[in-house]
Amino acid sequence: MTKVSIVGGGNAGCITALYLSWYIKDLEVELIYNPDVPCERVGQATVLDPPKLLWSSIGFDWYHNPINATFKSGILYEGWGQSNDKVFHGFPANSMAMHYCPWEMQKHVLNSGHFKVIEDDIPDPKDVDADYVFDCRGKPEDYSDYEELINPTNAAILAKPNWDTTKALWSRHVATPDGWTFVIPTNSDSPSHDYCVGYCYNSNITQKEEAEYNLLEMFDVEVTKHLKYKNYIAKNPIVDDRILLNGNRLFFLEPLESSSIQAYLECARFFGNYIITQKASNLHHHHIIC
Repeated sequence: MTKVSIVGGGNAGCITALYLSWYIKDLEVELIYNPDVPCERVGQATVLDPPKLLWSSIGFDWYHNPINATFKSGILYEGWGQSNDKVFHGFPANSMAMHYCPWEMQKHVLNSGHFKVIEDDIPDPKDVDADYVFDCRGKPEDYSDYEELINPTNAAILAKPNWDTTKALWSRHVATPDGWTFVIPTNSDSPSHDYCVGYCYNSNITQKEEAEYNLLEMFDVEVTKHLKYKNYIAKNPIVDDRILLNGNRLFFLEPLESSSIQAYLECARFFGNYIITQKASNLHHHHIIC
């Protein structure tokens, strides 16, 4: 049986392990993660596919809701145009996406029982004994094997809202003098509530103090964290035909539509098909030799 190891237990690692173990049969799937490495602070948003995966694989439903999910019926753009101050990109009315807390999602996926979970620190995925290894360890320490992506923002101020964001059944993406702000509807008792508002800007143009001033002028929030980020993509998403990159190890592009979870799922699906194709090719080659 083909063995697949996922290194990293964040959003990408959990989604990859869950997808492979649930949808692709005849795979031995294990996830190796360092419990001392914190999960993503910011609440995550999806489009329509990830809720279906969570519902079918771990039994997620809106009544029990162990991951503090909130409804996402679409994406609201505010202040981007002169003709229409607000533009709504809605999903089909009979479908619903979600926002969720990554810490709680991680806990429930790791406890799902669909794959083996190992607590360990893996400095180099090349040392993992598996046919294929998904490297989902987060942002790289060295960017020499990456290409920079063009994005107008490279910094963000995270904040805790002083209002009930869950009254909106959609993600808000608000144009600002320095870039844009995302507002992810989040339950007040969710661990990610303190980081569900993010003011994105370019630190090469706007000073941190000015950005924070503009944030507080526009939104009733309490600042919780300042951070900077690179926008990049790996030059080689597959290394030595065995190590497959996903999540922030593969790319990072501050998403205006909060759709990175769908990208992780698409990568898992693509690489899963790659593994199936490789297995079929090897089997065909074996039959020819025999």
